[in-house]
Amino acid sequence: MRSTALLASVLTVLIAVPALAGDNANVEIGLGLLTPECGLSGGDHIEFALAARNMVDARQILITFGWSPNTAVAAATALVPEDLANQGFLAPFDPILEEGQGELGIASFSAGLEGEALLAVFTLELAPHIVPTVAVDVWIGAVSLGPSSSVRDIIRPVDARLQLNRCNATAVTLEAQQTDRLNLGSNYPNPFNAATTIPFTVPLGLTQPVQLDIVNLAGQRLARLVDAVLPAGRHLHTWEARATGGHPLASGVYFYRLRLGAQEHIRPLMLLR
Repeated sequence: MRSTALLASVLTVLIAVPALAGDNANVEIGLGLLTPECGLSGGDHIEFALAARNMVDARQILITFGWSPNTAVAAATALVPEDLANQGFLAPFDPILEEGQGELGIASFSAGLEGEALLAVFTLELAPHIVPTVAVDVWIGAVSLGPSSSVRDIIRPVDARLQLNRCNATAVTLEAQQTDRLNLGSNYPNPFNAATTIPFTVPLGLTQPVQLDIVNLAGQRLARLVDAVLPAGRHLHTWEARATGGHPLASGVYFYRLRLGAQEHIRPLMLLR
């Protein structure tokens, strides 16, 4: 997997601990779910990717994550992307787990990371007692990074959280069941390579067309996926990472935007070729 872009289904507001604020105090964190968010049971896996940008000589990285219920996770592994491994980065140990939380350390004894990179892909195995009716949350508590273990900034993302098993019997998230308002869900998988699915819900009594677009970081429209009056309820649209005209887009961060009249919802997605 190439680490040429960052961010995912959640754009986070970031806080650096003032006492440690340094070159990496402005690092931004992205979290993306790679597996389904509904119907999870004991033995199933939750897989998610963590990315960062605005890094400066980041050689020592410590990622703290948590979950609830605190007995929901039975085991965890983490993969350092190939790009980082080729730069000399490694995670010498699997994530260290305690009740309700875990830590992963990543380090390099050569050059540090500059700019943006995909840091790790995590896989959490659910405990046997988890059933699809048990809501499970997973979040990033902090990312500590810098040129050494003694010189690091601590970033505490706000809302870097995955909310799972909040679904009905047909694996539709509870939020998406509401038909009294426009709703734009998280695309899956994210990050993605060939194609991703975008879920959205339109309200009852719709008389105006719904528009679903792909835009770049500058807000320029690259593709229009939907432009139609749709029946109320949940809809799914698969995007194959192509712009208008059919040419494939390069790796990077893009946004999908849902509009209905004056209403607008927008979310980021990450394409990794």
